[in-house]
Amino acid sequence: METRANHIVIGAFVLVVVFGLFGFVLWLAKIEIDQQFSYYRVIFEEAVSGLSIGGDVRYNGIPVGTVTEIKIDHKDPGRVRVTLEVAADTPVKADTVAKLELQGITGVAFVQLSGGTASAGRPKPGSNGEPPTLRSERSAIQAFFAGAPELINQAIVLVDAVTKLVNEKNRERFEHILANVDQISTGLAKRGPELEQMLGDLQQIAARTSELMNRLNGLAESSEVTLSVARGTMNAA
Repeated sequence: METRANHIVIGAFVLVVVFGLFGFVLWLAKIEIDQQFSYYRVIFEEAVSGLSIGGDVRYNGIPVGTVTEIKIDHKDPGRVRVTLEVAADTPVKADTVAKLELQGITGVAFVQLSGGTASAGRPKPGSNGEPPTLRSERSAIQAFFAGAPELINQAIVLVDAVTKLVNEKNRERFEHILANVDQISTGLAKRGPELEQMLGDLQQIAARTSELMNRLNGLAESSEVTLSVARGTMNAA
């Protein structure tokens, strides 16, 4: 019995040591992880469609971390709280801005960090040990979707205007105009030879007029010479 009890004590001691070492290793690993990454929180005022846990976090387009948490803000259900795990050496400043961007045409979203001045310093942690909060801005894609209802309304108004333009009464008017144009075109086509003859006559008239003008110019020049001679004769007399 005593030997068995000793074995139990030794076994328990070994288990305690093993679990202690395991916990110590985890503690060291946590310290190492904490040293490698920094955590930030972003409050988005709009929907974060396409963003998921594990999604990319980029700084000026360069991958620097991942999204670790996405939750509805219980203080304001219209907002979304997103937690970011970012490489500790990323130059995130107090005035760094976070935006939601789309990756290509896949619909997958990522968080884009940009801006930040050296004089702004590092962002300060929140209360109760919460991560620092970064300011968010509406991205171009979010602005587009936010304005989509207005664009749809404008499209509806345009379609309604086009529908009114091509109603039955206006269609009849258009058909009447087209019929008149067709009649005029047909009439001109039938009188093609007459128009050609008319154009030929006009060309002949223009040629004769030009010839007549040349003759008149020559006559005028001759008259001037004659007058000059007559004046000279009169002066000589």
